[in-house]
Amino acid sequence: MRPMIALLAAGALAAPMAHAKDDVVREVVHGGYLKASVGSTIFAGPRGSQGIVDPGTTLVISGGYDFYNASNFTVSGELSLYTSMHSGMDWQVQAGAITDPNLRTQGDILLVGGLAMFQMNFFPTRRFGVGPRIGGGVNFAPLLIPEDEYLDKVIGGAYGGFGTPVHDGTLPTVGGGVNIEYFTKLSHFSLGATVDVLYIVGMDVGVFPAGYFKYTF
Repeated sequence: MRPMIALLAAGALAAPMAHAKDDVVREVVHGGYLKASVGSTIFAGPRGSQGIVDPGTTLVISGGYDFYNASNFTVSGELSLYTSMHSGMDWQVQAGAITDPNLRTQGDILLVGGLAMFQMNFFPTRRFGVGPRIGGGVNFAPLLIPEDEYLDKVIGGAYGGFGTPVHDGTLPTVGGGVNIEYFTKLSHFSLGATVDVLYIVGMDVGVFPAGYFKYTF
């Protein structure tokens, strides 16, 4: 009889302990992380509204660190490298259709750049986070045609000697947005989405929605 009573007592003690373990979400990890994002950049300013540059596909690789962690709140810093490819109005069409020479481009546009972002996440539940992000960086729009052809046929010919500032150098970028993140039951992995609005000085205002896959170490 005594062994049975001892067994029942041990089971009664083990049940709350097991329940306590179940309450710990062991898959939610904070710290250093790597993130891969894919989305689309849509220009909302003059180049977008006049059809000079179409929406394009944007790929991003990011690394960051959650440098402040609380039970329902985190703050992180993040560095990103990205590229965005856009179809554009042919430069021969732009010569006649676009009267402002500062808006003209070479045609198709490739943007290459980097961003530094600060991000806050609030956790209304243990696995779901949402919060704002803000930051800045720099973009480049390199030529996609040989430079001598660009200078001779595009600038010196069709554009009447007027340059295209978007291709002349660096394009400072500032902006912010919102982040949504879900920590999966697969330890260290989370899925999320961001929507950023970026002002690319000398280019346009871009709206960048993206989904991402994240691994936290």
